[in-house]
Amino acid sequence: MHGLETRGALAGYTLGRLFLDGRITEQQREAGDDYAATMVRYYHLTGIPFPSVRAQQIDHVRGHSGEPSEARTLKAKNAAERMMRLEGLLLGCEEGRQVKTTVFNVCVMDYEGLRMMPEAQLDWLKRGLNVLLFEKGLRQYGKKDNSFTP
Repeated sequence: MHGLETRGALAGYTLGRLFLDGRITEQQREAGDDYAATMVRYYHLTGIPFPSVRAQQIDHVRGHSGEPSEARTLKAKNAAERMMRLEGLLLGCEEGRQVKTTVFNVCVMDYEGLRMMPEAQLDWLKRGLNVLLFEKGLRQYGKKDNSFTP
């Protein structure tokens, strides 16, 4: 890749390359990584197949073992609630549907073509990542009375 530092792990996925290109900040990248981890956790715990075949090891796909335990059910419920809260935040942005779709396609689906997205679409991505970053800050540093988390 021309003009791109490829030694680091950040060069291995679209959001990391957008950061290396200087199109998003490190904090925005971290917020996108957290969003992707939340979505992966949601798909894993609920048993819903991950939407991108690129991110799967097809020979390692297996189902759940019988009835899920109460602990797993609680983890799946918490993961679903967190995922829905983040989706709601993204949809609550100005031009929410475009923001949510762009963040999902970059962070979760890892579509390489979005690395060269037009500025208007990059603005949607940044808007979504900034909302996720704000929510993350409230979760980590906000007092319980001021936080979105229960």
